[in-house]
Amino acid sequence: MIFDYRQTPRAKEGYFICLGKQNTYLFEWENFDTAPQNPRGGAPKFKSWAEFLHAVDGDALFSSWDTTGVFMTYKGALILDHYRDSFKWGAVRSIHSPETVPLLAELLSRGLATVDTQVYWGNWARVDGILAGTAGQMLNADKITVYHGTSSQRWARVQKAGVISPVTPSQRVWPRDRKFKSTAVFFTTCPHRAGYFASHTARYDRKKAASKREREEIQPVILAMTLAPSDVLVNDHDFLEYTPVEQKDPENSLRLFGQVGIQGSLPTKRMAPSQQREVSLV
Repeated sequence: MIFDYRQTPRAKEGYFICLGKQNTYLFEWENFDTAPQNPRGGAPKFKSWAEFLHAVDGDALFSSWDTTGVFMTYKGALILDHYRDSFKWGAVRSIHSPETVPLLAELLSRGLATVDTQVYWGNWARVDGILAGTAGQMLNADKITVYHGTSSQRWARVQKAGVISPVTPSQRVWPRDRKFKSTAVFFTTCPHRAGYFASHTARYDRKKAASKREREEIQPVILAMTLAPSDVLVNDHDFLEYTPVEQKDPENSLRLFGQVGIQGSLPTKRMAPSQQREVSLV
C-alpha cells in the first residue's frame, strides 16, 4: 500500500520515499534527516520522487523485489493523505491540488498502478479513508466537487427557502467575526473536513434546541456540489492566515488550501447530501 504523506506546499526541501516490504511511505519534510523513520529495518530512502522512480526503473537495489506485491498490499489500493500539514490544521490535498494528477500519471506510467487501482483519501493518524474512485477516473475528472458541512436542521431550513445564503453573525457557529462570512458561503474539497464542520454545527444547534426530541433529531449533514463557471470565488478566511502560500487569490485558496467561498446565495437544487463513508484501511 502506498501512503502519501507529502505536505506540499509547506515543505521547503521536497520529500522522500521510505520503502518497506509491506508499505511505501512518501514523506515531505523541511529537514530530511529528521523525517519520520517508518517503516524501520533499513528500508531504502530517496530524497526525491525522480530518484525513487529511477531506482524502480532498473537499479540493482530493487532486483529482488516484487514491485506488485511491495506497492499494492491493500487490495491493490493507493492511499493519498488528505492533510498536507501533518499535525497542524492547514492545507488539504484533493484531485484539484496541482501535484495530484502528475503523481497518479507517473504511477501509471511506471506500472506501479493501473487505471483500475482504487484511490482513497486517507487519514494518516487512523489510516481511515474515503474512496475517491479509480486512478483512471481521477485522471479524467473534468468537474470540481466541493463540500459544505452543516446540520440537518439548517439543511431543512434552507431547502424550504430554496437557497443557501451567507449567515448573519447571530447564526454563526464560530464566534470569531470575519467580514467574509457575511458575503459568501464556504466550501472545502475535503469530505473529511466537511464532516468536521458538520459535526461541530450539529453540536452547536443541539445546544440551542428547545426539547430533547428536537436535539435528537439534529444530525450532521455533508452537502456536495459541483462548481460552475459562473460561481464567483473568494478567499477562505483561514487561507488568508495560511503562511506557506504568499499569493492570496481564490484559485490558490481552492487548489493549494482546499477551501474557498462562493459569493452570494446559491440555489439548494445544486447540492445534495453526500453519501461517502470512511472505511478502515488496515
